[in-house]
Amino acid sequence: MRTIKSHTKLLFPVLLSLILLICSPHTINSQNRYSGNRNLLIRQVNSDSVLDKSNMKDFFANPPLVFKPRPLWFWNNTTITSAGITEQMQKFKDNSGYGGFGILPFGGNLMPKYLGNDYFTLYGVAVKKANELGLKLCIYNEYGFPSGSVGAMNGDGIPRLMNKYPDATIKRLDKIEATIIGPRAYSRVLPAGTLMSIVAMNTVTKERIDLTSTAANGTINWNVPEGLWKFMIFVCVKDGDPNVDYLDPDAVDKFIEMAQQPYYDHFK
Repeated sequence: MRTIKSHTKLLFPVLLSLILLICSPHTINSQNRYSGNRNLLIRQVNSDSVLDKSNMKDFFANPPLVFKPRPLWFWNNTTITSAGITEQMQKFKDNSGYGGFGILPFGGNLMPKYLGNDYFTLYGVAVKKANELGLKLCIYNEYGFPSGSVGAMNGDGIPRLMNKYPDATIKRLDKIEATIIGPRAYSRVLPAGTLMSIVAMNTVTKERIDLTSTAANGTINWNVPEGLWKFMIFVCVKDGDPNVDYLDPDAVDKFIEMAQQPYYDHFK
């Protein structure tokens, strides 16, 4: 059996995490929210100070917070405390010059437990301190990474999304093929999965025949014409990867419900 698996499944989770981190409309900040639109950004900068050629060098030497880096802040496989949060955040601004950050819960020994009441209590400490310091706090939408499993990978190993919504996880397209010499009668049982298409192609003339509609009751029966034919069945199957099916809007809604909605519910 030959299997077609898109390599984009490896890259997409990373891109999704970064896009949501940078552009999330649910960013928590005491200042105005930035939509990512360039004109809105420039308006915000100009509302704080005058941006013109005369002070451009000063802006490069001492950029406003809106232009300063916002790294991921790993809550890294340990017990998080209120004192540790406030101390590190003060140093973020005073010593490192950060303009904000995104909290990334990480590792199986993280305490308090992810998305529990104590977790959100401490997260609230970070929200309050970010407001005090004028830092931009961005929501990172996962426990560990890549984004999409709600904790299965580099979190505590629990595939929360897969456990609750097994059909919402990544899928792939499998191709099962055979070479057939006609004329003859050909029959076979269809493989497991959602049937997407059945196609036969004459290897000499390149003529293609769509046989999808001839499948019935889990089998395919075909009177093969004369010639050498490549017979191909395409089925969609669950990949076994615990991450969300990024190309399925309904599946992504389920992921958002589990991984992002709790933050909104606590801090709206």
